[in-house]
Amino acid sequence: MRIFKFFVLFCFLTSFFRAKCEVDTVLYHNSVIIPLSNFINSNVGLEKFRIGYLLNFNEKIGIRIFLGFNLNQITTSKPMNTDSDMEEIREYYFINPGIKIGLSKTRNLLFYCNFDAAFSYDLKKTVGFDFSSVTKSENIYDIVLGSNLGIEFFVLNNLSISIESGISYHTRFGNKSVSIGEIIQKDKIPSETNFGVKPFLNHLNISVYF
Repeated sequence: MRIFKFFVLFCFLTSFFRAKCEVDTVLYHNSVIIPLSNFINSNVGLEKFRIGYLLNFNEKIGIRIFLGFNLNQITTSKPMNTDSDMEEIREYYFINPGIKIGLSKTRNLLFYCNFDAAFSYDLKKTVGFDFSSVTKSENIYDIVLGSNLGIEFFVLNNLSISIESGISYHTRFGNKSVSIGEIIQKDKIPSETNFGVKPFLNHLNISVYF
């Protein structure tokens, strides 16, 4: 996990050191993508931080991948009427590979579509719930298949803002458990499957080209 975070940080910093303004188009270049949903929809501590990378083969086709993790894994609090601390542990892993296809472009605008698949794992574990010997945990798995249409506006030659929306097929399943000492009770979380439209604010991105 630590190596994974260092790799993401390295890609992010490299983009800023190598970023430069040029006269010609940057559509052939690669970019680091920062979803604004990190800050719009995030809880305190950036529990679900995401960052993306785009590898362009030419002005028409590129491979895009988003990776996600949580920056604040453990929080400690003291519940009322108890002498022991309650520890909340969160683990979040997300991977979203896809193909970005350019449809048409002007000087500052790029119209594109993409096809992608997303997989995520979300763990919430509470140690010391009610009493020090009680532990609650919840494991959630998400699978999303989708297609989007997007518009990318180049503010500078190496900086753009994009917004996209589309359709998705979403499946969620998981389990939850409560343990008191050595006694463990496990239950399945009812699975959910739906087909719908992706909201715009969850797909508002800033891209830095280099």
